[in-house]
Amino acid sequence: MANVRTFSPKKSEIERGWRVIDAEGETLGRLATRIAAILRGKDKPTYTMHMSVGDNVIVINAEKVRVTGQKEDQKTYYRHTQYPGGLRAVTLSTLREKHPERIIQNAVKGMLPHNRLGRQNLRRLHVYAGPAHPHEAQVRAGQGVVGRRKQAELEAQIAAPEPVAVPEEAAPVVPPTRRRRRAATQETQDATPPEATTAEEQATEEEAPIVPPTRRRRRTAAQAAEETPSEATTEAQDTEEAAPAAPPTRRRRRTAAQAAEETPSESSAADNEDTVVENEQAPESDEVVETADTEDGAADENDESKEQG
Repeated sequence: MANVRTFSPKKSEIERGWRVIDAEGETLGRLATRIAAILRGKDKPTYTMHMSVGDNVIVINAEKVRVTGQKEDQKTYYRHTQYPGGLRAVTLSTLREKHPERIIQNAVKGMLPHNRLGRQNLRRLHVYAGPAHPHEAQVRAGQGVVGRRKQAELEAQIAAPEPVAVPEEAAPVVPPTRRRRRAATQETQDATPPEATTAEEQATEEEAPIVPPTRRRRRTAAQAAEETPSEATTEAQDTEEAAPAAPPTRRRRRTAAQAAEETPSESSAADNEDTVVENEQAPESDEVVETADTEDGAADENDESKEQG
């Protein structure tokens, strides 16, 4: 939507005309409303509420204005002389005889704003009791050479052809945003039949590379295998065997060494038992060897004694 600014005319741009209104046979109230609208400029497209943009109004034959009902005798105008007891009252019939122009002036004054702008507009109202008025020159001001030239310029401006609208340049192509791409993908998926979608998904799954499971996934699979039947356990074990074994860290090696020192292994216990058995069997074999040696020595001595004898 275009940004439309409120029009506010300058003082030099205000053009005022002169209008002549004949009050003969006109109803007082209806005539006063017409005059007030012209003085304020409400019948112009350049009307501005806080400015005086209206035309000058000349009213003739004010003494022949008409009123309805019993207003001729019952309508009373009041004024005060600003002195004590200075209230004065006069009827419409009496005012028509003495000052007929005041009838229209008072009616229009009551229909204008009661401020400085209203008083300024009221100064451009000229009321005369008879058909004659001294503003003939102002009324004919627009009918001279200058007026005819202005009228010709205005007619030429109205008759001039309208300017051809120049086509606007094509707007640059803006790449779609993430939201628009997601919406287009969703629309495509909705419009694609399910069979084609399944085939595309299978092709995508076949093309996708196999990513080895992470440690967290293996741990989760192991926990699930403990809670699920043996088939899930076998699958988890296969996954763990397929995964590359990570080398133990320094902390884990140190912890394993301390555990080995504190708790002897089964092989250490077996070695200790073999050592005890050997220690127990070793003295018996020594004694047997010593006894055999002693018997051999005695046999030799007997042989020697026999030979000497």
